[in-house]
Amino acid sequence: MFNIGFSTKLIIIASAVIFCIVPDSFGRGGSKLYSVGNGTIWNSSTSWSLTSNGSASGLVPQGNDTLIIDRIVTLNNNFTFTGNGMLDVFNTGVLRGDNVNLDFSGNSNLKCSGEIKINNLSFAGNSVLLVETSGKILVRKSNIINSVSSHSILGKVSVTGSLTVGTSVNIKGNGAIESVYFDGNGTAFGIHPASLIPDGSLISEYNWTGKLNSNWNDTQNWAGASIPLTTSNVAILSSEHNPEVTAKAYSNNLYINSGSSLIVKPEAFININGNLSVIGAGKFLLKNTVSKKSSLFLNGDASGSIQSEYQVLKGQKNLVSSPVEMAYSKTFLNMYLRAYDESSSQWGSYIQPTNDPLQMMQGYELYSLSSETRTFEGTPDHNPKSYSISNSGNGLNLTGNPFTSYIDWENNDNNAWQRNSIASAIYYPDPSGSGNFSVYLPGGDDAVSLNNGSRYIAPMQGFFVKAINQGSLVVNEKSRVSSVNEPKHSVKNNSIKFKLKNDAGLTDEVMFRVLENSTYGFDDKLDALKIQNTTDAPSISLKSDDDVKYAINTIPDVNSSVSIPLNIDTKKAGQFSISNIGGSAFEYRYPVILEDKVLNKFIDLRTDSVYSFYQSLEMTSERFLIHFDSPQVAEKEVVPVIEISNVKVNQGEVVVNGPVNIDNTVNKVYTAMLFTVDGKMISSYKGSFSDGISLSTGKQAAGVCILTLSDGINTITKKIVTK
Repeated sequence: MFNIGFSTKLIIIASAVIFCIVPDSFGRGGSKLYSVGNGTIWNSSTSWSLTSNGSASGLVPQGNDTLIIDRIVTLNNNFTFTGNGMLDVFNTGVLRGDNVNLDFSGNSNLKCSGEIKINNLSFAGNSVLLVETSGKILVRKSNIINSVSSHSILGKVSVTGSLTVGTSVNIKGNGAIESVYFDGNGTAFGIHPASLIPDGSLISEYNWTGKLNSNWNDTQNWAGASIPLTTSNVAILSSEHNPEVTAKAYSNNLYINSGSSLIVKPEAFININGNLSVIGAGKFLLKNTVSKKSSLFLNGDASGSIQSEYQVLKGQKNLVSSPVEMAYSKTFLNMYLRAYDESSSQWGSYIQPTNDPLQMMQGYELYSLSSETRTFEGTPDHNPKSYSISNSGNGLNLTGNPFTSYIDWENNDNNAWQRNSIASAIYYPDPSGSGNFSVYLPGGDDAVSLNNGSRYIAPMQGFFVKAINQGSLVVNEKSRVSSVNEPKHSVKNNSIKFKLKNDAGLTDEVMFRVLENSTYGFDDKLDALKIQNTTDAPSISLKSDDDVKYAINTIPDVNSSVSIPLNIDTKKAGQFSISNIGGSAFEYRYPVILEDKVLNKFIDLRTDSVYSFYQSLEMTSERFLIHFDSPQVAEKEVVPVIEISNVKVNQGEVVVNGPVNIDNTVNKVYTAMLFTVDGKMISSYKGSFSDGISLSTGKQAAGVCILTLSDGINTITKKIVTK
């Protein structure tokens, strides 16, 4: 038996005790140390604990240790991790070493979920760099990566000096790297060699190199030979061909480097699921035409400015609204721009300063003496927007689309709109250029569209709403749509649409309909006002018991005693026509009769869908009535309002004369017009009875004609037979 001496036993026992108090081991005897306190010094014995949130251990870091930093620590000397050493900076941790170096060799690792600021950073041997999604590393001078291990960057590495990626090094991930200089023969985010990366660039998971052309959807233009998806982080690098989106494009975070540009063409769409960064002199441009707009869906935050084109047409008034924050009135320098004042029921003063902010969701009237392309510039935003609604005047409030995409007035899923303060209809200038206002009244299958009104409000489009009480109009990102698919709006058999047209082809529309849940007054959800145009275009409107002019007039019932005034407003004399859709299919048992009060004519709309007539400026605008009488009304005899006694019919001529006028006044001027029985004007003449009025029958064959005399207030008619 082998005997152990007393002193030997003491040595063995002591060794055992020492072994028991050694902390958890990580590789070749390294210790696991946790940072203590905030703002502590790296090489201080009071800065590190053997347990999380424990007391100071009296130990200072060594190269083979595992160091956990979950608070602020200052590195005050150069340090090298060796062997299996590891530095793990938690998301709450910050390591500051602006003037010192941090190196990794052997099998050491750097894992960063928090923030590191260092002078120089290097990796050699088999060391590994892992930057988590929340991690940020800022290197002041140089970052040299020569380790052949796999490196992953999910967060961001910024180098204000140079980044060198050694041969056989491959950096992967979906984060971002930016550096003033790029060097080395290795691969960074699919770009090989790294030295080809333009200096000063930010690169990411998907990198545009533009080797072949400008087509976003061509794989050969991307470093990894694949097209980005919704989950892809994308960087646009300066290249021979800048990318253009002509259909649809997707990304998560999108970085546009200084010196590069991204253009989204008219009718194209880009969805940025994450954040948008326009760096330095980088450019993000939404190109648009008068009728075709591009769309940007931004679901994250934006830094830097984007640009959105707006086509201004000479001599046409339109309603505009800024799609970005921080746009200014100088956007429309040397043009006429003004807001609408609801309280005074009129337009405000023209905006003179160039530095007035264009408030998002505020509408403005724009007029120009020349056709030009102007550009909104600012920061897009997808957060909910609110516009104050007032009703101290006529109730018309001019608001606008605040987003860089189309929004859907019909959609209210997920509370896309909060519009309890307003009536349902929207109004904006007819995009076809008729000069009248488009109207859209939502209602699903019962929705009404007049003058090309649409449920989809284009980006930069201003529009009127009618207040029903004071409050606000709120819209959020759920209102946005990625595509526009306008349904066909058919006229139901309870409705009739009337269209007024002049000889230049300009038109205006109104609709009459019957719904049981309506009233004879203005119904917020069923009726629409008539907003008078300020152009030469003809206008047509309906009137009701409340003497309001309507574009859409909905009443609860019809019978033989109901009549609806159908008024016209013409800025020039000429030949006009009124056509209708729905008259022949009207579901009620009453026929629909259009009365021309000037000519005492009655037109059954079941059989005649178009009525032509002549209108001068002197003739009354309250010329037509819609009746729901029995069919025999259409056969009523034309009876003159006042008998005209001084009318003489000669060969090829009709003469009206006498010593005084019909109402016994002297030298009163009348406008005389001669019509065929179907409403076509033969001739007209302006004069007084005392001087004599002569109307030529021209090439018109002898037969029954209609003579009208108007003094601008009253109109009288007489049926005559020409020779």
